[in-house]
Amino acid sequence: MARTRNHLVSGRGGRAVIAMAVAAAVVGVLPAAPAAALSPTACRVTNLRTGVERASFVTSVGAAKDGDTLTVRGRCQAGIELTTSLTIRGIKPPGAGTPTLLGIVDIDTPSNSHSVLEILDGVTVRLESLTLTGGGGRSGGGDDRLGGGLFVSGRATLVSVRIVGNSPGYTDTYGAGIYAFAGDVTVGGRSFIGSNAAQYGGGINIEGDSTLFITDRTTIAENEGNTIGGGIRSLDSLIVISGDARIRDNEAAFGGGGIGAEASVIRLRDRVKVTGNDATGPTGQGGGLWLDGTTSAVIRDGVEISGDTGNIGGGIAAANRISIYGTSTITGNAAVGSMGTGGGIYLSATASLNVGPHATVTANSATGDGGGIYAANGAILNAGICGAEVSLNTPNDCRLPL
Repeated sequence: MARTRNHLVSGRGGRAVIAMAVAAAVVGVLPAAPAAALSPTACRVTNLRTGVERASFVTSVGAAKDGDTLTVRGRCQAGIELTTSLTIRGIKPPGAGTPTLLGIVDIDTPSNSHSVLEILDGVTVRLESLTLTGGGGRSGGGDDRLGGGLFVSGRATLVSVRIVGNSPGYTDTYGAGIYAFAGDVTVGGRSFIGSNAAQYGGGINIEGDSTLFITDRTTIAENEGNTIGGGIRSLDSLIVISGDARIRDNEAAFGGGGIGAEASVIRLRDRVKVTGNDATGPTGQGGGLWLDGTTSAVIRDGVEISGDTGNIGGGIAAANRISIYGTSTITGNAAVGSMGTGGGIYLSATASLNVGPHATVTANSATGDGGGIYAANGAILNAGICGAEVSLNTPNDCRLPL
C-alpha cells in the first residue's frame, strides 16, 4: 500500500523561503508612510461630488459642473469669472488657516485686475465661511473698476462670509466690497463687510434694478466712500435690512456715511442699527442715511439711527417720502460745521415725513437750526410731533416750513 508523506522544506533554502513569507506578512500590516504635513495656508479645493482634491481653486472651478459643492481650505488664488452655479464652502481643519480667496490688483495694468469672484448673469452662487480679500475689481470700461471683492450680475448668497481689505486704488471705483448690476445679493449668517474703500459704495454698491437683502446680524463697518455711500450705495435698486444687522462706523465725503441712495427703495426693520457713520465733507449730507431724488424709506420695528454725523442731516437727509414707525428712534446724531442743520433729520423742500406714535426723534443736536428736524420750506411733516415724538433736541426740536 502506497504511503504519502508531507514534505517539510528544510535546510538553508527552506529557511529563506519562510523568512520571505514572514516579511511579506509583516509588510502587509505596516501603515503607509505619513504624507508631508500641509502648511496652514496651503490651498486645497475638493469637489464633493467627484471627491477630487486639487491645489488650484481656478482649476477646480473649471472642472466643476452646475450644482457642485467645492470646499476650500487655506489661501487660494481666485480672481476669476464664475459661469457655473456652485456652492463654495470654506473649511478649517485643526491647524489650518482661515479659508481665503484672493483677487488680483495690478495698478500698472488695470486690465489685469479682477474681483475676487465675478458672478455672471444667470449664475447662482452660495458662499459659506470664507474670506474674500485683495480684489482689484472687474473692468467697467475706461477707468471704471467694479466690485473688488465680489461682482454680481447673477445671484449671490453669502453666509458667514468676510469681505475685507478690498481697495482697487483707481479713480472711478464702485463697490469695493460688493458691486451688483441687475443682480440679487443676500448677506446673512453674521457676515462682515469691512475696511473696503471706493469712490461710490465703499462696502457695497448696487445699481440697475438690483436687490440687496442684509439680515441675521450681518455687519457693514469701517468702509469708505470717497463720494457717496460709505457703507452702502444704491442707485435704482431695492435694499431691505433686518434681523439685528449693523451699519456702523462708515464714512462718505458727500452723501450717506452709512447708506447713500438715489432713486431707490429702502426698508429698515427688526432692530437694525445705523450708528457712528460720518458724512462731514464740505457739503456732507446724511451721516446715517442720504435719501436723494425719488428714494423712499420705511423705518420700523425697533430700528435705531444713532451717533451719526453730517453737515446737513446728522442722522438722515431726505428728499422724498420717509416713514418712521414702531419704537424706532433717531437719537444722539449731530449736524456740525457752519452748515449744521437737521441734527436728527433734514428734509429738503420735496420731502415728506411721517413719525408714528411710538417712534422718537430725541437728543440730537445741530450747530445751526433744527436740532431734531429741519424742514425746508415746502417740506411736509405730520402735525403735532414737535415737542411730543420729537423732543429734547438742541438747540430746538424743529425748524418748521414757513
